Amino acid sequence: MAEKKEYRSAIRSRRLIRAALLELLQEKKFEKITVTDIVKRADINRSTFYAHYPDVMGLLEELLEETVNSSIDLVSGIDMLQFLEEPMPVLEKLIAIGEENMEIYKLLGRSDFAMRQVEKMKTVLVENAVGAVNIPKHIRNSGTFNIHMHFFVGGILNVYQQWILGSLDSSPDEIMKHLAELILNNKPMYMNWM
Repeated sequence: MAEKKEYRSAIRSRRLIRAALLELLQEKKFEKITVTDIVKRADINRSTFYAHYPDVMGLLEELLEETVNSSIDLVSGIDMLQFLEEPMPVLEKLIAIGEENMEIYKLLGRSDFAMRQVEKMKTVLVENAVGAVNIPKHIRNSGTFNIHMHFFVGGILNVYQQWILGSLDSSPDEIMKHLAELILNNKPMYMNWM
């Protein structure tokens, strides 16, 4: 029984530490946030922090890794044909992930880590499309299809990245609407391959 209580306590501590970091990120730059800031905000002691994380960067890296992995999990499950037919559900999920993790993504900005994660997401999406069993093999193996998928996926991810960085003066709804229109207007090109 003590083990279960200890486990719940660890989960609670990690949640408090993460929430404290996210709150602090809204107030000051990451470089200015210290362990002391976090433990004061989380109302825990330093030893509790160090029981879970080596330092503030270790905490951030874990948060980023989990955030990126949840995004990759989302995109790895996309049925490309269904997406081309009805893009809004996937676009809404991408926006929701972006909004939920906005502070973390903004912090990433244009860092090397961010670029690698965007590239990883693009690779997963393109591999999904090229490996889709509901798309005839002769189409999946064509150079044209690969070029189109790289262009398509790269463009969508770039739009989301620019939105997160604040470079686009559009609401999430406007972004989804425009992307859905682009996808649906180009659908005949993909459907003609079938």
